[in-house]
Formats: sequence, C-alpha cells, structure tokens
Amino acid sequence: MIDIKLLADDPERVKASQVARGDDPALVDEVLDADARRRAALTEFEQLRARQKSLGKEVARAQGPDKDGAHADPR
Repeated sequence: MIDIKLLADDPERVKASQVARGDDPALVDEVLDADARRRAALTEFEQLRARQKSLGKEVARAQGPDKDGAHADPR
C-alpha cells in the first residue's frame, strides 16, 4: 500500500514507479483527486456538524415562545 502523504508530496516519483511496474500512471492522479474530494466532504461534514451543535445549544437556551420559533427553521 502506498502512503497518501507520499502520493501528495511526490506524485512524479510514484508515477515513475507505476510505469516501471507496467501500471497506469494516471491512477496516481485519480487517487489524488479522490483524496481531495474526500477531504472536501470531510470539511463540509465538520462544518455541518458544528452548525448542528450550535443550533442544538440555541434550542436548549431558548425560553418560552422563543423555543417554538427555534425549531421552525434550522437553516
């Protein structure tokens, strides 16, 4: 298994290794692209999770009639 850090730090070296083994060097770019998409999805997930926690705290703090309004539109 190839370390993703090595792929990111020195993709040309890994591509040369792929060619030497008779494998397609384009796989390196595909893996780097997939890793970038994974990282972006993780960042989006973390932002949404933080928003969810923040809204949960707002709902917990809400009093009386404000509490009903806090549930109305979570966005």
